[in-house]
Amino acid sequence: MLFVKCAKSINKGKHPTLHGLYIRRDWIVVVSGLNPFLYTIHVVKVLTNSENESIMKEKLRTIVTGSIIGFLCFSGLATCTAVTPVLERGFAVKPNIGIDIKYVYRHKTESNFNTLTNDTILYSGDHYKIIFTPTEETYVYIFQQGSSGNIYRLFPMASFAGVTVNNTNPVLPGTEYHIPAKDKSFFLDNQTGTEKLYFITSRQRDQQLENQYQQVLVARGDKNANKTQLAQAELTKSIKKRDPGGIESSATQTEIFTILDNDGREFSVIRDRLKSCDGCRSEVTFQHK
Repeated sequence: MLFVKCAKSINKGKHPTLHGLYIRRDWIVVVSGLNPFLYTIHVVKVLTNSENESIMKEKLRTIVTGSIIGFLCFSGLATCTAVTPVLERGFAVKPNIGIDIKYVYRHKTESNFNTLTNDTILYSGDHYKIIFTPTEETYVYIFQQGSSGNIYRLFPMASFAGVTVNNTNPVLPGTEYHIPAKDKSFFLDNQTGTEKLYFITSRQRDQQLENQYQQVLVARGDKNANKTQLAQAELTKSIKKRDPGGIESSATQTEIFTILDNDGREFSVIRDRLKSCDGCRSEVTFQHK
């Protein structure tokens, strides 16, 4: 069974019997019979005592991170049925923000780029970069945080290593973005530990996130260690509070990114797909040894 505690109904209708639902960051569509009701989320709890628990959990995971936008689970039935997007009473349920993406790295002793994942181990002097192509106009924010707690914004970015790159928001559909630049890569310094890359997408400019990072820069400019630590902690807290997105790899994917190393040599990598809701974050964690 599914139990959902919601705010009041948008359509002022009688509270329906809850048979199915569609969870989004700010909205929930509850399906009762053939009539969808749109609610704002107050608290969401998902409970089940059915024999189909594993299927229901997998469906919920797919709804949050994938392209299926809902399901029906009627009492007494052992299966769940996918639901197509809902437009009810003038309210549209927006799909996830789709972005083709690839995190890649190259060891300093090697020439080829490989896919950077949560299992990757890198070493001081190794190179890495991020390539993405959005499917719609959107705002992208990329941050990197090391084991020291210091956090830096990789996108948007005006310049890198003294060279103007003009990586600005909003990003445009169908445009290929190479971070930091097509012929440049980031490289790891001598500070070892756990490294995190946060990729955040939003259909609107995230003024709060921008202001929080500006506070970090101001504190660093003042050379105030305590103020810098507090500003970075607030920014990190804000990032981690966001709903998680995911990255999908497909064996049938044929589209590629062509990337250059610092010497101008070309490499091709198969694209992955970022499945992220509006305002969500995707996270890659790797070890720097």
